[in-house]
Amino acid sequence: MITLLLIRHGIAEPRSAGTPDAERRLTREGKAKTQRAMRGLASICPELDAILTSPLPRALETAEILAEEIGSLSVETFPPLAAGEVSRSLRSSLAERDCRRGVALVGHEPDLGELASYMLTGDEQAAPLRFRKAGVATFEVASLAELRPALLRWFLPPSLLRRLT
Repeated sequence: MITLLLIRHGIAEPRSAGTPDAERRLTREGKAKTQRAMRGLASICPELDAILTSPLPRALETAEILAEEIGSLSVETFPPLAAGEVSRSLRSSLAERDCRRGVALVGHEPDLGELASYMLTGDEQAAPLRFRKAGVATFEVASLAELRPALLRWFLPPSLLRRLT
């Protein structure tokens, strides 16, 4: 079985007329809370082969914080995780990867929730999970080529992850 972690980015700058959505970064508070949440995640995290992230800055920063807390992996930008892109393209791109232990995917809502719904039900809209910022869900799958059926191991909000530190 392969472990698949779905991680939503931390608290980002608000949407505003001056900053395009694709350029929003984590806030100071977002960085601090995300670091504590990722430290908690690192304490219970199964072994990973890769950390894949959306190319958007807020997700990339979250992935880098996770990598720093785990201490043994680098971050790889994975375009199918960009906001609004998670769908069949993500699933087919994951199928091409050679991972034997686990993969962390850092991305956005509602994409991650819809991916979780697909993994659990076969339908992206049937039961989407609602990820809080810096929230994490962990699934087990037989392979990255076949994300279904998936077993949901746990789904934790960032407040509980921060308590693990």
